[in-house]
Amino acid sequence: MAGGAMGSSQSISRALMSQLTPPDKKTEFFGFYSFFGKSSAIIGPLVFGIISTVTGSQRYAILSLLFFFIAGIIVLSFVNDQHKETTTEPILP
Repeated sequence: MAGGAMGSSQSISRALMSQLTPPDKKTEFFGFYSFFGKSSAIIGPLVFGIISTVTGSQRYAILSLLFFFIAGIIVLSFVNDQHKETTTEPILP
């Protein structure tokens, strides 16, 4: 179940990223996307390991990762994913 949820969330995040990114800056934005993805693959297990070692309990370590999920939900709640049509008046010569 976790693999299915992670795979689908990764897939939808790429699709949303593609929709929100200006066409002339796609490589720059996906570079940041890749950087933060790789960073989270290091920071998450590192935090889990540190808290697990310090407290001696993996339960607290899992609860600490809940902080990252909540922080992500808060950040994503500010993302405006509605496409706004911009109407421009034709410029007459």
